[in-house]
Amino acid sequence: YAPELLEQWRAYDARETSENENPGAFPADQLYAVFAFADGGADLEHADVGTYAEAKSVLLQVTVALAVAEEACRFEHRDLHWGNVLLRKCAAGEERVATLNGVDLTFPTNGVDVSVIDFTLSRLDMSSADAKDGEEKPVFCDLDADPELFKGPEGHCQSETYRRMAAATGGDWSRHAPETNALWLHYLADCLLEDKRFARTAEQTAELKAFRKRAARYGSASEVLWDGIFVGEFKTNYGV
Repeated sequence: YAPELLEQWRAYDARETSENENPGAFPADQLYAVFAFADGGADLEHADVGTYAEAKSVLLQVTVALAVAEEACRFEHRDLHWGNVLLRKCAAGEERVATLNGVDLTFPTNGVDVSVIDFTLSRLDMSSADAKDGEEKPVFCDLDADPELFKGPEGHCQSETYRRMAAATGGDWSRHAPETNALWLHYLADCLLEDKRFARTAEQTAELKAFRKRAARYGSASEVLWDGIFVGEFKTNYGV
């Protein structure tokens, strides 16, 4: 391990207390992987949300991303807490385009570009080398192997979301249960309502509360996309 990197690791450990072991203990034939990422911005927990339009844009962009992934590979994120949603400021007039069911959706960013990260607990369908006739197999993480996920405090939205996911899947984490994506959208709406401070009217607060309630009842992110809160927020290549 490069001495300069070891020095930086020790400095970080002294300052922050690392949860990982000292890489200096690894053998000479240890292999490493290096990931290079674009700067997605700050996570929702620490990012500033300045307006109701930005808050609604966060929900819309995450909903679109999940809906597209549901269609593409029967995807579920399963761990979409506010540390896994990144916000980066951009020009207020910037737009984004996504394709869902063969239809192009164009929507404004309202000044915030949103990315979803960390797919450790995610589930999707994936073709395998030994697949026959286009058969796809689920790739998933058995969340029951980490029971601590489900032992959070009663009434805490993130803790309740894990427990609601367990109920939605029936404990079979291999099966596709896209309502888990809707549950995390419910959670994100709760974060915006309860934990973020931004300018909003009483009417806007009521709209967000109503969305939070409805989101937990949808069967997928694709269904959430057609919720009333997003009416007029995006246009299609059919002009609607």
